[in-house]
Amino acid sequence: MPMMPRKQHGVALVLVLWLVGLMTLMAGAFTLTTRRETASVSYLTGQARAEAAAEAGVFWAQVMLSAEEPERWDTDGRPYALTFGDAQLMVRIFAEAGKIDLNHADEWLISQLMTLVELDLASQQALTSAIMDWRDPDDNSRPNGAEREAYLQAGRAQGPGNRPFSTVRELQQVLGMDARLFQQLSPWFTVYSGQAKPTLDLVAEPLRSMLSEAPAEADAPAAPPPPPGTAQSFLDLAQAARSVQQTSGDNTDRAVLTIAVQARMPDGLATTLGTVVKPDQNTQHLYQTLEWRIDAAQDQALFGPELTDYATGYAD
Repeated sequence: MPMMPRKQHGVALVLVLWLVGLMTLMAGAFTLTTRRETASVSYLTGQARAEAAAEAGVFWAQVMLSAEEPERWDTDGRPYALTFGDAQLMVRIFAEAGKIDLNHADEWLISQLMTLVELDLASQQALTSAIMDWRDPDDNSRPNGAEREAYLQAGRAQGPGNRPFSTVRELQQVLGMDARLFQQLSPWFTVYSGQAKPTLDLVAEPLRSMLSEAPAEADAPAAPPPPPGTAQSFLDLAQAARSVQQTSGDNTDRAVLTIAVQARMPDGLATTLGTVVKPDQNTQHLYQTLEWRIDAAQDQALFGPELTDYATGYAD
């Protein structure tokens, strides 16, 4: 049998090494892909579990809102802590009547809300005027405001709505409103109350302090003072709201509520769920859902580490 020439031996060796390297590369790529898919599935599974836990918190809040005193939960924004399986839940409930209505509040009241954020006075005035220009039907810009021409100059494809806001999320389209400002301001706006001014005894902190301390509007009556003996803390506010609820019954201006829930899993994964509801008298459900939001900025802003100090704990 004739022997293979030495040159062909070298070519065969190079070919074998090349094939081994290619197979190693393919195996590494397969392993990396598998790990990524496993991590992705694990994340999606954890996210689904967190969302399910947050939904459970929403429905539990609806049950507690229908409970008799003193078990009934308050609607002044105080936090409630509970567990669902291995998830830690934080629940906050707000009466929409205790917020500033984007479509009915006057310019002065909206400008006062701007003091809650880190923004210079000129920018506060400009953003307030832009909000007013968005909701009015004309194309006449207020001083420092923003109508269609200003939007086009800023590179926007569309101008202001020139109509009432349909959701709070439309604030993100207002010229001058960035993600940081929207996250800080949006929890205190509503489109559901239909009131020119919020009902003070339903207002949560920090909006309550702002309204109580704000100077009276020129040529308008001063805002009523806070209830006697009411301090600026979640615990005292909750007690004040409870006394109001005992005499309010099913007053329609208190009926629409925001229920915000943050679910935190043992691995640190967290999901925030926000829903706007009103009592439903026509079905077997306790409440009718008007909005349903997952991980929205306006709900995420409601939860911070400082809430743990004020939260009322409940077992699952």
